[in-house]
Amino acid sequence: MFFKLKNLISFSLLFATLAVFASCGGGSGDEDDGTVTYTGDKTPGDYTWTIMVYLDGDNNLEEAALVDINEMELVSLTDEGVNVIVLVDRHSSYSTADGDWEGTRLYHITQDSNTSTINSTRLADSTYLHLTDTGDNEELNMGDPDTVTDFIDFCKTNYSADKYAFIFWNHGGGWRSAASLSKSTITSKKIPGSGTINKAVCWDETSSNNCLYMSEVQSAINGKGINVLGFDACLMSMVEVMYQLKDTGPSHVIASSATEPGSGWVYNRFLHQVINLTDNSELNVSKCAVDAYIDYTSVDEITLSVIELSKISILASAINTFATNLINADAHDDICDARYTTLSYSGEPFIDIYHFADKFTGSVGGAATVVATVNSAVVYHRDRGYTDAHGLSIYFPVYSTMDSEYTCYTSAYIDFPGAVQWDEFLADYYSDVTVYTIETFPNGGAGSSNTDTYIEIYSSDGTYIAANDDIDYDGGDYFSKLTLPLASGSTYYIRSIDAWGYTGPYSILFNIGGTGSSAGTPATSAYESNNTVATATTLPYNTVQDHYLTSGDIDILEITSP
Repeated sequence: MFFKLKNLISFSLLFATLAVFASCGGGSGDEDDGTVTYTGDKTPGDYTWTIMVYLDGDNNLEEAALVDINEMELVSLTDEGVNVIVLVDRHSSYSTADGDWEGTRLYHITQDSNTSTINSTRLADSTYLHLTDTGDNEELNMGDPDTVTDFIDFCKTNYSADKYAFIFWNHGGGWRSAASLSKSTITSKKIPGSGTINKAVCWDETSSNNCLYMSEVQSAINGKGINVLGFDACLMSMVEVMYQLKDTGPSHVIASSATEPGSGWVYNRFLHQVINLTDNSELNVSKCAVDAYIDYTSVDEITLSVIELSKISILASAINTFATNLINADAHDDICDARYTTLSYSGEPFIDIYHFADKFTGSVGGAATVVATVNSAVVYHRDRGYTDAHGLSIYFPVYSTMDSEYTCYTSAYIDFPGAVQWDEFLADYYSDVTVYTIETFPNGGAGSSNTDTYIEIYSSDGTYIAANDDIDYDGGDYFSKLTLPLASGSTYYIRSIDAWGYTGPYSILFNIGGTGSSAGTPATSAYESNNTVATATTLPYNTVQDHYLTSGDIDILEITSP
C-alpha cells in the first residue's frame, strides 16, 4: 500500500509519539442508505442553470465516478430550473459496478433512489460528441480540449439556461514530479503516475494517459459563456491556475488548494442546496458546493474556495511587487524561516500565499497588499483541519533540486511566470541561501547495510518541511538523504523512523555536502529514549553519530545550522 505523510503534524503529536501513516485519499462524502430523496419547493430561483459535469472516470477513480452520479440522482431536479448533464468516461478494469459497461456516456440526471445503478436518461448526440444512447465501448478522449468544447456546445444547444456551470471531475496535479505511485493504490484525486509534467487535470488512461494542461483548459472554455467553473480535483486553487483562466469568461472558480479524497464533492447536498436558493447567483451557487463539501465530507485537512477571477490581475500585480522587494531585501535566512513555517498544502511544493506574505507585512514592501488582495480575490473559503489556510496557494518548492518540474516553471508552459517576478524571486533565493545535507549511511554494525531509514525534517515549531525514504530504492540503498536550505542559527528537528520494519544500526551526518563513514557499532538491543523533543539527541554540525532503530522506533535529533 502507498502511504503518504500528513503535510502538517501538530508539535505535540510529532514529537511525543510515532506518527500514524495515513493512506492518501480515503474518506467519503455524505452517507445515505439509498432511501433519501432531496427535494426543493418546485419554484425555480432567479436564474435557470445548466450544470455540466465533465466526469473523467477513465482511471483509478472509476468507482468514485459512479458513486457521484448516483449521489446526483438522489436530488429531484424536476421543475427546479436546474439541469445537470454528465459526460462520463469509464475504464475497463477498476470497477465492475453498474453492469460493468465501458466507454463514454452522456446523461441527463433524473431522480431515483437506487444508489447502485445509474437510471438517469441516457442521451444521444450526433452533432458534437457523436455518442449514441444505446451503444457500448464508445470512447472519447477526456484529455482532449476538443471534447470539453464539444460537451459545452452540446449542453448550450440542447439545455439553454440563464447561467452555466462547468465542473472538471478527476485527478488534479500541479508543479510536482510525475508521481511514482501505483495507479491501483491512489485513492485521492491527485495526479496518477505518468511521464508527463506541468499543471494539468483530467487524465484519461485509455487515451494514453492524455490530460488537460492549463493552456488547454484555457482555450477550451474561453468565450464559451461559462459563468462558474469548478475543479472537483486536487490542488487546483493556485494563483498560477487562476491567472491562466482570468480572461476566459467565468466570474467565479471553485477549487481546493489541498488534496481531495477520492469521493470529491458531495453532490446530493450540493444540488439540494442549489435548488432551494432563491437568489441563485454565481456566488451563491458556488458557496453551495463549498458548504456541502466541508459539512458532509468525513475527512480532515480539506479546503474549498470560491475565487473571483476579476480580482486576479490585481493580485498578480501585488505579488510582482512583493517578489521584487524580496529580491532586493537580500534576506534569504528570513525567507527560509518564513517558507518553512508557512502552510504547505498536502506535502506539495505549494504554499499558502497569504500566510507567507503575512510574515513580511512589517518588513518587506508589498506584503500587506498581497494579504489584502488575496482576501479580495477569495470571496468565500472554508476548510477543516487547517489553521492558516486562506484559499490560494503558489509554487515554492523547498529547494530547486527537490522538485523535478522546477525547470519547467516558465512562460513556455503557463502565463504566470512570464508576467510576474515570482520565478525570478525563487531563482534568486535558491542562489543565495546556504544548502545543507542530512544523510544516513551504514556504520560498523552487523547488518547495517540492510537498515531502512526514513528521515523527516521539521522547523522548531513542528511544521513539516521535507522527507526522504530511500536514496536509491532500485539500487538497494535504503538509507536517506536530504539536501535543502537551512537558515543560519535556526533549530530544526530530524525524525529518523523505522517505517518499514527493516531495523538495525545506522549513522547520520549533518553538514554541507554529505559523505561520511563510521566504524561504530551501537548495541543491537539499544532502545534510545530520544523520541520526544524533551529527550532529543543533539546532532552537532559535521559530526557522525551512530544510532540503532528497533521495531517501531523513532529517533528525534536536534540540529542548529551554523
